[in-house]
Amino acid sequence: MRFLFFADLHLDAAFAWAGREGARRRRQAIRDAFTNILAFAGEIRPDAILCAGDLYEDDRVTADTGAFLRSRFEEAALPIYIAPGNHDFLGPQSVYERLDWPANVTIFESPDLTAVELAPGLRLWGAAHRAPAGTPGFLDGGFRTGGGAVELALFHGSERSSFDLQGDKKSPHAEFRPEEIEQAGLHHAFVGHYHVPAEQPWH
Repeated sequence: MRFLFFADLHLDAAFAWAGREGARRRRQAIRDAFTNILAFAGEIRPDAILCAGDLYEDDRVTADTGAFLRSRFEEAALPIYIAPGNHDFLGPQSVYERLDWPANVTIFESPDLTAVELAPGLRLWGAAHRAPAGTPGFLDGGFRTGGGAVELALFHGSERSSFDLQGDKKSPHAEFRPEEIEQAGLHHAFVGHYHVPAEQPWH
């Protein structure tokens, strides 16, 4: 199978430092990036689109942005899996809860990793942040897949050994160590939170 993976778009971000017009242009640029992601998906036709959180910013998201997301996802007509992060956490008033999402969109709702079957012998484990802070590591507490399939994960979290590289712009959320991925029986994890892309053997 082939996946298109993205994270941390932060739709409706404030960009207060950029001034009113500069901030507006930057927010539009993020919308354009999202549209381009889905256009690319339309070209390559992946088996699924994976989003590892912080799709939007909960404290600023507008009804228009929610409608925009719903419409674009429906038009994509591809399976879409979303693991909410700390900025787009899944709460009672979140866009994820308020909108009626199309059937091709799966939003992981549990704070614990739960699995969906993507194909025979292939599972995707996902989990949601349910609050803007204080989410423990999804691989904490001895999580194990049970094996018997190709096991993938999708979540929003802080890889501990790389945290210092983020400077003072990041706070730790749902921390994990790379070796915990293999120990959990996962073959690979698609993870959001850090804004500098990195590809490691296990994530």
